[in-house]
Amino acid sequence: MKAYELGKPPGQSALIDALARVPPRLDLAALAIAQLQEAPIDEKLVLTNLDLWADRVHARADKGRIDALVSVLVEDEGFEGDQLTYHAPENSYLDRVMERRRGLPITLTVLFMEVGRRAGLDVQGVGLPGHFVARLDDELFDPFHEGRRLSIEDCQALVARAGATFDQRHLAPVAPRAICWRMLNNLKNGWIQQAQPAQALPVVDLLLTLAPRHPAELRLRAGLLLDLGAFRAALTDLEACLKERPEPPDVADLRRTVQTLQQRIGRLH
Repeated sequence: MKAYELGKPPGQSALIDALARVPPRLDLAALAIAQLQEAPIDEKLVLTNLDLWADRVHARADKGRIDALVSVLVEDEGFEGDQLTYHAPENSYLDRVMERRRGLPITLTVLFMEVGRRAGLDVQGVGLPGHFVARLDDELFDPFHEGRRLSIEDCQALVARAGATFDQRHLAPVAPRAICWRMLNNLKNGWIQQAQPAQALPVVDLLLTLAPRHPAELRLRAGLLLDLGAFRAALTDLEACLKERPEPPDVADLRRTVQTLQQRIGRLH
């Protein structure tokens, strides 16, 4: 992981700039998230390939709008869902997804959205609980499963598989900022499951870039900082968390942790 100052993770300024544009640039936002990886990013190559694939989609418009996308990205380029190493971090980095030709549902959907946008197609992301899919006009399709069309019944089954109850609001398009939040959450959860606090920390920092006073992320960052021995920084986050949500269900535990840290830091002087 690239060295960074706490609160200033790799990709922060690029993410802010991409989302501040009118309209927001999801491709650049996804590349900003990809700056969290060790390897350098060839941004020019990524954007050039998106343009080239869009030109081919546009040339195949006679196939039908979704079929033209699937023809280029699935049949020609071989993009598919990574079902073997689903939680691998590279599945959350757009440049690596484009290189490996496999990724998560959300990163593949971002790919379809950005190629579609360049080809004049308003492809939107749809955040079903547990699975991210795409929508063009009134048709839903699944970039993770070779662009297959989805009926409402298919979507209901996907939601049920995630242990949730289907709601028509699940089919609403997801804004770019919310897509980035979900991408970062996927990446964060993967590093936490692998017990890698140093890798998870800058991801949480980017989440806090999108929502600077988010109590749950402040508390999570405090826990990661504690794991890394950064007691003063952890105390700052826990105190900020208490200010944002002064009466959470576990406020007593939070206050005890704050007091313990204050005492521990006091002994260090």
